[in-house]
Amino acid sequence: MAPKLLKDIKYPDYPKMIEVRVVNKWYTRGNILQFSYLFVDITGYGVETQAPLTDEIDLERMISLQQCYRITNYTTVKARTYSPVVPHPISILISKHTHFQPVVNESIPLYYFNFVTLDELEDRLPKGSPLSDYVGRAESVTEMMPITEKKTGNTIYLRRVVIMDDRSRPIEVTLWEDKGRAVDKAAALHQIVAVTATYAKKFLRDIQLT
Repeated sequence: MAPKLLKDIKYPDYPKMIEVRVVNKWYTRGNILQFSYLFVDITGYGVETQAPLTDEIDLERMISLQQCYRITNYTTVKARTYSPVVPHPISILISKHTHFQPVVNESIPLYYFNFVTLDELEDRLPKGSPLSDYVGRAESVTEMMPITEKKTGNTIYLRRVVIMDDRSRPIEVTLWEDKGRAVDKAAALHQIVAVTATYAKKFLRDIQLT
């Protein structure tokens, strides 16, 4: 039986087998009931997958990031509309009762990107807009820099990267804490880099990503 493609996932939907790679995991601020994975299939299409926090320990034993699985016994729900990570209007809902069969499929991409241009970012400034993926050449990369939070007085760290698009237009990207530490400054400088799931904002007259 051929796997169902993620672009064909609907709500409500019969949970036909899908074959995907688990490419990311994150927690949404303010959501104390669920966390999320990002699934990508052989076409490079991505769908957000939600799971109850009460099942996290069980799911961590069952699936691992960057591994591929054939998945059955899931359900579908309408995707969140506030700051969605991917454009697909439906999310997959998994739990400890979902069945995961490990498979090897090197044809499934390791990453998911849905790049936007600098011009398109203007439409993503309003609060709650879709998160943005962006690509370009890293023109400058700072060291990790400390700043003091105004509300708490705590010291947090960030790294700023200036990315140039194919029309030589720069945009500054701020990477906080672990995201910034994950960047190898020497390796990234003057190379083509991509950032994912960023918020667009305007500082003075310039659009920035964070």
